[in-house]
Amino acid sequence: MCRNCYADRVAPQVVMPLSPAGLWFLQECQRGPYSRLRVQPVAPTLHEETERVMQHYVTYHLERSVKSGTFLRRLKREGGIGK
Repeated sequence: MCRNCYADRVAPQVVMPLSPAGLWFLQECQRGPYSRLRVQPVAPTLHEETERVMQHYVTYHLERSVKSGTFLRRLKREGGIGK
């Protein structure tokens, strides 16, 4: 959305801001292949932003929270993934 449309529609339950870098990263994810994304460096802040936006997007459309993302983050933090 442009800034004016965003200002008119801003509501925490509906609209979340997304930086140009976040939009670029999500577009890259959409273009695939995923193997290319595994080797592409992504700043932790960009990863966190896009993860937050996608979690909000999925929750909004499903009208309920999805717990799998929380579970996977906890596994990663506790050393169960990627070691």
